[in-house]
Amino acid sequence: MKTIFILGAGVMQGPAIRAAREKGYRVVVADADPMAAHATDADEFLAIDLKDRDGLLQAARNIPGLVGVFTAGTDFSTSVAWVASSLDLPGIPYEVAMDASDKARMRCRLAAAGVPVPHFVAGARGEDCVALAASLSPGGAPFPLVVKPVDNMGARGCRMARN
Repeated sequence: MKTIFILGAGVMQGPAIRAAREKGYRVVVADADPMAAHATDADEFLAIDLKDRDGLLQAARNIPGLVGVFTAGTDFSTSVAWVASSLDLPGIPYEVAMDASDKARMRCRLAAAGVPVPHFVAGARGEDCVALAASLSPGGAPFPLVVKPVDNMGARGCRMARN
């Protein structure tokens, strides 16, 4: 029987789990939370943190009849790409998923391709944020600024810095 591996068993993955089962696939889901909303809707549940790429890959290697891996409504497209690329399943390459998911990498790739992007600077925890902001403009930081985590989806974690 053909099996689909879905990363996440929360509310956002429920429709995908149901659709895959309705289409006749055996469905294996992974989620760190065994009490996730749709953990019991799958044929098999695996308690694995979706950030644990190697754990997901090891689990996927042991899924009989595996024909695909995906997620819906999560931040884990890179985990999907890691598993798919490693097992030669359909999907985008891991590095492409990283470029699409990490906002600093994404903006660098877009700028290199000539696509207009906002002025930006990437920093790490503990760096001098005033110096980083000042590096955007020779006359000092052009406030207000948007501070965005590189690894969140949508507007999660975004903050406005007015000074």
